Amino acid sequence: MAASGERRRLHADDLLYRKVNNGEYEGEVIDPTAFIDKYPRQSFYLARAASPAAALASFARYAGVKRQCRTGDSAPTVDEMYAAGYRVAAIPYQAFIDLDCRVDPDEDGNEFAPNGHVNIIDAKSRATPLSRLARLLSREETFGR
Repeated sequence: MAASGERRRLHADDLLYRKVNNGEYEGEVIDPTAFIDKYPRQSFYLARAASPAAALASFARYAGVKRQCRTGDSAPTVDEMYAAGYRVAAIPYQAFIDLDCRVDPDEDGNEFAPNGHVNIIDAKSRATPLSRLARLLSREETFGR
């Protein structure tokens, strides 16, 4: 982690994770819709700061995820999310650089949060090439077991 006063920066050789919803992939092929949502910035997680399971778990609090996982008002576990069809895609940060996507830093200029969260601007408009460059992680890669 960055020393006090240093900004947290991404590096070209970093790997980013993205939650992929059920229906946004078929087999190993990721649909471009996995990189399109209603927000102006898309959420990713930095692999050197968050595990794939932690990245997936960060979405458990959302009502749509609870509905899909049929957990009522309770946040589902990562196992329940995986069973409901949620997956994690890995994509090199270099792909975003090559496609001229921009990182949206926080007010202090940090490019990622302490929990590894990264906001990327312009990912929506580059959804097709990003979907081709991303790779779905296996169950073993997602859970580290």
